[in-house]
Amino acid sequence: MLIASYNKEQLGDVLLTVVAPDAAAQSCEKKGNIVRIFDVESGQTTGYNFFNASKIISGLETKKGQIFLDNGQVDALNEALKENGFSSELVVDEVSSFVEVVVGSVGGCSSITGSSTGVAVCSPAFLVIFSVYVFFKLNIIDSHRFAYYCAIVVR
Repeated sequence: MLIASYNKEQLGDVLLTVVAPDAAAQSCEKKGNIVRIFDVESGQTTGYNFFNASKIISGLETKKGQIFLDNGQVDALNEALKENGFSSELVVDEVSSFVEVVVGSVGGCSSITGSSTGVAVCSPAFLVIFSVYVFFKLNIIDSHRFAYYCAIVVR
């Protein structure tokens, strides 16, 4: 799993990378212009923040949001990791582990009998909830986010 995001306007010249699901307890260590985020219990790296990222990878200034890194860009990041005393851990995702969310029109909604919250059930909601459930089972999102996304879908 390798997710990369860049938004110079909002975060400055920082490339955020996620290499593993969130951990309940995380910590970080900084070496040079790189911060490693890791699981306190296992020591597993969950991500890196690359400061002055445009000096490592050219062309970032025009990017905004998720970036799909190629082999050359990952090699450059791994070299920066080594130069700053970290072990090389980044690997290009050749096949995405994400399941696509199915989007459709709402065929109809009906109120839940006896509900005081105004919650309604919409006919295609199960498709979105199923997709979010797959993210949860793949450890891409945690249980809190799972409940949050399902609550939004049901609204």
